Amino acid sequence: MQYLISDIHGDLKGFKKLLGYIVNNADGSINVVKSIEEGYRKDPFKYMCSGDIHWMPTNNLDHFMIVGHVPCVYLEGESYRILRRKRYMCIDSGADPGCRNLGGRLSMYCVETDEEFYA
Repeated sequence: MQYLISDIHGDLKGFKKLLGYIVNNADGSINVVKSIEEGYRKDPFKYMCSGDIHWMPTNNLDHFMIVGHVPCVYLEGESYRILRRKRYMCIDSGADPGCRNLGGRLSMYCVETDEEFYA
């Protein structure tokens, strides 16, 4: 099982709390939609402002997810490029001022052609 943990938001207490709203399907995969709904139901403000989505075991998702909010450089891979996994893609390549000064940039992903663009 593979976990992506943000250096900004990741802590053991937060991770244990996250496990309280991961919803599994009968086959053991993570039900992405129900897990997001449950996290939002428990604490909408905290869920929407956190990096919790990056803490899910990404190899066991029942939907492909394209996410942002936490720059890829803070996740595994430590790069300012789009991070791709089997069932997960993080497209936050660090366009915010703090990361931009260190090499971050705006990224764009075309779902139709599977191309990445950077500015």
